[in-house]
Amino acid sequence: MTAIILDNNETDAQTLCTSIKEMNPDIQIINQFNDLKMFNEFCDKNSIQVDVVFTDIYFDTVNIFEHIDITKLTKNIIITTNNKDFAPKAFRLNAVDFLIKPIQIDHLLESIQKAKKIMTFEDEPKFSKYKSHFQVSMGKQIINIKIEEIDYLESSNKKVHFIFSHCVRFLIKFLSS
Repeated sequence: MTAIILDNNETDAQTLCTSIKEMNPDIQIINQFNDLKMFNEFCDKNSIQVDVVFTDIYFDTVNIFEHIDITKLTKNIIITTNNKDFAPKAFRLNAVDFLIKPIQIDHLLESIQKAKKIMTFEDEPKFSKYKSHFQVSMGKQIINIKIEEIDYLESSNKKVHFIFSHCVRFLIKFLSS
């Protein structure tokens, strides 16, 4: 897992970096920034994608939500701040978590686990919104028919016929799908 830390307070940034490394040595901190200008220059020069960004909200008089699009860098953003008032906005922007300073280690660990779970879910194959088979009754027998085996369906008088490539026609009574 790779991460970047954005925090206008160098001590807070270093404390967070140390805590992350102690708790999760597998997390690689790519860089740490105390200034948005330096962060923006870094992003302009390097086309990288990181797994998670830990960021404070305020940088001098600048609000991070208004001045940079972190989502170009990652989908997983964990807010670390002193100001509780931005929590609703953070979650509207799909932040993974919102941690209030001083950050409690157990909360930080939970946030990292959330980010890992989201990453794992995103890596899993997406489910098709279409059916892959029909479960049907043929007499007293229940069978599964794969969609790719069916050439077409015919329906008339509230009856459905499945037509297969070998010209077989089945009258089907649906059980479930």
